[in-house]
Amino acid sequence: LMALGVFLGLSDQSATGTSGGLRVPALVAALLLVAQGFDMLLRTDTVNHRTVLGGAGELHRRNTALGRARTVQARTTAAGRRIESAVACGLLLLAVWLGLATLKYAEAPRFLGSLSLVASFLLFAFGWQVLTDSRKSRR
Repeated sequence: LMALGVFLGLSDQSATGTSGGLRVPALVAALLLVAQGFDMLLRTDTVNHRTVLGGAGELHRRNTALGRARTVQARTTAAGRRIESAVACGLLLLAVWLGLATLKYAEAPRFLGSLSLVASFLLFAFGWQVLTDSRKSRR
């Protein structure tokens, strides 16, 4: 994901004659893909040792990240689920905007168009996954 984001951002910046209607969503998508790639890298460095149910019913996960132990309380509030749904809807809207812009501006460089289309599919899939996961957690 990070490589796709970097290549999309570089091709976006080098496409000087392309309309801003494609360059803006492509740059936002590139930034999100790089951020998601960093997040995935940091999560692989974290090793989950165990999950414990606390006395009040809250879920605690004991992790070691970069050599330090910490306790993370799971988000079970309705506000957290609403935020996840809003983020998912934003990702879906960005994916649709990028996909439509890719199809509209066919005169854009081929590399930018191809990477934009792949990025729009990935963002849509990720947004859909977050949306369905937040709906499953409501049950």
